[in-house]
Amino acid sequence: MKISDGHVIRVVALQRLRVAHGIEVKRGHRLGGTEGGVGSKDGNVNVLVCHVPEYGLVPCFVADACQFLLKHAGTEGLFRRSSSVVRLKDLKAKLDQGEDCIPAALPCDVASLVKQFFRELPNPIIPTELYQALIQAQQLAADQEKISATQLLSCLLPERNSSTLRFFLGFLKKLSQRSTENKMNCHNLSVIFAPNFFPSESWPKEVEEGHDKMKISITRTLIENACSFGEVVFFFFSPLHLVKI
Repeated sequence: MKISDGHVIRVVALQRLRVAHGIEVKRGHRLGGTEGGVGSKDGNVNVLVCHVPEYGLVPCFVADACQFLLKHAGTEGLFRRSSSVVRLKDLKAKLDQGEDCIPAALPCDVASLVKQFFRELPNPIIPTELYQALIQAQQLAADQEKISATQLLSCLLPERNSSTLRFFLGFLKKLSQRSTENKMNCHNLSVIFAPNFFPSESWPKEVEEGHDKMKISITRTLIENACSFGEVVFFFFSPLHLVKI
């Protein structure tokens, strides 16, 4: 059984994190609600949003770029190949001016601009207030516990961040399903996007040893479980077995 009220979801998620996993989350000013949404430093291509069915409000650029890149999902090394700085600047300038130029662009250029979008957000797409709890989730003994705790933590993002990231993680999961062609499985995509989701300047100073592996591990868990991002699932016990409702 799923619930849709955002406040109720956050309350339930916080309670289950504490009771089931021993993880306490201090609510910061950028957790929950609609404040602290996705935006850009320069106020250009990243500001316009569109409604994507089943996801909510997503930056138009992200929606258009992912739709375009899915058509090129079989491209080997997508997101790994570097782009021309000149072409990238030209593409961004055209987008800032409102031109519909993505369909004529090279896949590697659009992919590079997507990475730049997440890297240059004024605040990370995943609020820094969640970093410590996400690290604790990855340190849980059982894999299912890691997944459950990470899923619950994903329910605490601001609304706009949540809809954008849920949409984008779903896109990355689809790309990984074409890994025999594009050579970009969940691990490879995690290596690329972990630094963009978790910038080093925002990472907890006390977490130094193996911090890159930790970021990659969190990102991989998010991609592999993209379908349940931001959802709370309830369970009850029947006399014979555990039933998901």
